[in-house]
Amino acid sequence: MKALPIPRSEFALRVSLSGLLVGAAHPFPWVGLRYLTSQIVLWVSWLLRMEAERTAFDTIEVQGHMIQFVVACTFVELMLGIQPLLWRKDRAVSRNFMRIMLSMGALFAGNIVRIETAQILYGVGLPWVLAHDIPLGAIYFGLWVAVWHTWKRRAQDRPPHQLAAA
Repeated sequence: MKALPIPRSEFALRVSLSGLLVGAAHPFPWVGLRYLTSQIVLWVSWLLRMEAERTAFDTIEVQGHMIQFVVACTFVELMLGIQPLLWRKDRAVSRNFMRIMLSMGALFAGNIVRIETAQILYGVGLPWVLAHDIPLGAIYFGLWVAVWHTWKRRAQDRPPHQLAAA
């Protein structure tokens, strides 16, 4: 089995930038995004014929369970943190911008599905840890594995003289 090249300085720089963006996301209240996320979850709950109502700008009650949407519930830290790892130096800025917008949209939509699924599972009696926390950890892990595989594939596609600088 052939050893895979290990991305060095560029990957480390991007991971560091990613960490900074994740850390920078949390001090902000993201009021509009928290409201939007909770509103869409409220609408989807209504569509699924669940008893649901808004109790505060960031809180909804679904089938008797109060759910407050904090910054982490919006995936904003994930949406920001993944961008340095998705940016391609070999692509035009416009193409990178489109990739950023598509990835943010996909993460936002996937987050709505994740939250709604957690509510349904919790509503039928599954503990919150199993309905919400474990799937959330699995999503984060899966996403970072996918990013790593993307970087690994990019490193394998480079000519050998470029691997040392990666």
